Amino acid sequence: MCMKLRLVAALSVAVLAAGCGGARQVAQQSPAAPQSTPSTAAGPVFYAAVSADDGAVEVVSATTGKVLRRVAAAKRDGMSVAGVSRAGRDSLLVTYSRGPACSSGVAGCGPRPGTCGAEVLQVAINSGKATLLWRVGSDQLLRSAELSPDGKSLVALASPCVPSYFNDHLAVRRITDGHTWTIGASTPRCHGISRPHWTTDSAHVLLAYAPPAGKAAYTGSDGTCNSSGDSSLKLVDVTRPKPDITGPTLAPRPGCTWQASAPSNRDVYAIQACGPDSSRLDGPATLIQLSASLQQLHQWPIGQCTDGNSLAADPTQGVVLAVYLYCNPPPRGQLPQDPQTVLDRLSGKELRHVSTTSGGTLALDQLAW
Repeated sequence: MCMKLRLVAALSVAVLAAGCGGARQVAQQSPAAPQSTPSTAAGPVFYAAVSADDGAVEVVSATTGKVLRRVAAAKRDGMSVAGVSRAGRDSLLVTYSRGPACSSGVAGCGPRPGTCGAEVLQVAINSGKATLLWRVGSDQLLRSAELSPDGKSLVALASPCVPSYFNDHLAVRRITDGHTWTIGASTPRCHGISRPHWTTDSAHVLLAYAPPAGKAAYTGSDGTCNSSGDSSLKLVDVTRPKPDITGPTLAPRPGCTWQASAPSNRDVYAIQACGPDSSRLDGPATLIQLSASLQQLHQWPIGQCTDGNSLAADPTQGVVLAVYLYCNPPPRGQLPQDPQTVLDRLSGKELRHVSTTSGGTLALDQLAW
């Protein structure tokens, strides 16, 4: 299910910091304090995105799907964009990462030690001015950084450089002093963890977690894995280090998996994909509204055969979601259709279509208001 993605941020934050073994502090540089930025001019409702064409960070209209401006370059010091989220009213968090360099063509690529690294920057939307908040060394990876609602902490997916393939855990970093701890670093390899999102209390994150499936995970140096199982939604307390990913859990319906989620004030929105195949790529996808206690409230159909999607939710702006749809093979009795990314926006209880992008990649990912 690995695909070249176009990252879209509906402006929230998640950071990837590295580490092996049990919960431990991750040695990092002390971060700079987030800077204040000029106010954005009044204009259309927008979200942030990473272009599928060249990987640059863009601001995109949530009403038309058109690019309004470019905010950050696709490359920085040999690193590529690995996450976008909102950092206050007038700035974004942009995560850049590199590596690992590969020694083979197998899944997992036979990663080479010392070939990784990452930075998290706060970038002003109007001026493009960047401030470094977090940097990790060549044996660590960062991606998808997100700032807590109280502005005091960053959370991220994290992994060592070797092996990084299906080996994520969470890292939390206190901005004032750079103290960093991990959650789930003892979780066996070959699991799946989605991009984490802070809840309003700045103490928990919401994510989808998939345990390893099938045979025991391969632990060789090339990093290959069996597929993961279906993902459940989890609400994880990140205020202290823990060896495992634990917390209140909502399993998907039988034959389904959770693919993306985002909290919005007291509610949660999530995308559930279903299908008879274990990949869940051959059936319907649905946007589901849940209560804070993860009880289902409402649902909206969004298409068939999703292989990648992202959404972001905001109590005032609604929900924006990007869903890659491609049935291969097509349902019985239907002709093959070209793959496409559908951008929709939920306002109140009405799910409205914004735009459609054709092509073989997910055109929008990591949405953020």
